[in-house]
Amino acid sequence: MTATSLHDWIQLALSAVTLTAIIMAGIKVIHIAQKGVESHEQRIQTLEKDRAWVERVTEEITKITTRVEAMQDEMRRMRDRLDRFLDGPTEGRCK
Repeated sequence: MTATSLHDWIQLALSAVTLTAIIMAGIKVIHIAQKGVESHEQRIQTLEKDRAWVERVTEEITKITTRVEAMQDEMRRMRDRLDRFLDGPTEGRCK
């Protein structure tokens, strides 16, 4: 084996090691990126669940608000009727 041949073999081996290192680094970068994507997907799912919960709570609050407003209206009507009753003529009532 000549020095040139040995030099060629060493250069080929170094090229193969370099190529392997580049491929392994690429795989590692892809793996890290995949973990980041999975983390973002998990956050998105959590946000979607939270959004659905907020929508349900908002609907319940709207229903309760409607009921409270109806009760307030009824209380105003009852107060007005009571005021008219108490302010009305006293004839026919026991004194």
